[in-house]
Amino acid sequence: MNAQWPAPQNMVAAMGPGNTVIDIREKGQYERWSAFKGQSRHGLRCLDCDQRVNPRRLTAGRVTPLVILAHSPQSDGDEDERCARLRASGARGDGWKHLLVQQLAAHLTELGYQVAAHSEVRGQRVDVVASARLRRVLIRVELKPLDFSEVRRIQLRLRSLKNEDFQDETLWITFNCDWVDQIPAVGIRFLEDSVPGSLEVGGLHAVVDAGALKYSHMDGVHQPSAHTVGLRQFMTQRMARQIQFLPLDATHSGWGDNRMWQLGIRHLHAHIRDLRKLHRMAIAKLTALASELETRQQQVIALRASVEHEQSVSAALRSSESAVERSLHDVQNRLAALEEWASEVEARRSSGFGKWALRGVKRPPGP
Repeated sequence: MNAQWPAPQNMVAAMGPGNTVIDIREKGQYERWSAFKGQSRHGLRCLDCDQRVNPRRLTAGRVTPLVILAHSPQSDGDEDERCARLRASGARGDGWKHLLVQQLAAHLTELGYQVAAHSEVRGQRVDVVASARLRRVLIRVELKPLDFSEVRRIQLRLRSLKNEDFQDETLWITFNCDWVDQIPAVGIRFLEDSVPGSLEVGGLHAVVDAGALKYSHMDGVHQPSAHTVGLRQFMTQRMARQIQFLPLDATHSGWGDNRMWQLGIRHLHAHIRDLRKLHRMAIAKLTALASELETRQQQVIALRASVEHEQSVSAALRSSESAVERSLHDVQNRLAALEEWASEVEARRSSGFGKWALRGVKRPPGP
């Protein structure tokens, strides 16, 4: 059995003439469709298998009689078994959608909206149109599988149906929970037991259990949540603008109540304050680093000047050293010439010719 769509314990709703859903528990419906009042009871059809059903009143062991619907004994085959097979396969009848649309329309009417069910807006099917003042909500209900490419095409079409007199909103209510985070949509399921805020649909109870977001205090971000809320409560809060759809990123979105968004906004403000504080600290650190850099640059300039001075002094010393070496070389040459001259003079003196021997010996030039 489909966990999203169980079978009701007792059949209480059926399709009537003109695809109107009849709840046999409502006042006067049992009498209307019971043969005991002379009315034809051929006209109610099972929401699942579309076969004929009849009203029954169960009184055994009950203080208050229980009114239900059951397959007609004149139907061919075991219709209860046929319904069980259809439910197990997920091939449920369109009557459930009609009933859900009818219940949504009734609830929105209670909230004070002008409601049109199973209507068309400029050629586009819209299951429920709820309008009040300057606001119009277009609701699409899909209980059968639908590819997201088709969903996107329909959603673009719905967005194009803008009316200058209204602020339009769209909402999808569906079992297709694989794409509810990509458009304004909620995933629902039916429960056998009633829960607070659920919407009663043919003996089952509709709740929203997909598309919700939760605020993570640890990460400071919104994340998908398994939060469940009754469909009646969800619609009441949504129409009162207490539930909003907001994007998670460029392609995904989700819904949450205003309190959750406020938590996120407060955390975001606190995060901004922290970032501003870090920014101020970073600016102060950068200013200190810039001052230190300027000091270091001045030191480098002074060192460069000192190095250049030392290099010029070194060049002068090298030039002076070269001059000294050249002067020393000249002195050495002069000494060698003088020694040679002295040797020649001494040799001539010792020859015995006296001063005549010194004729023609020239002294080397220089001081």
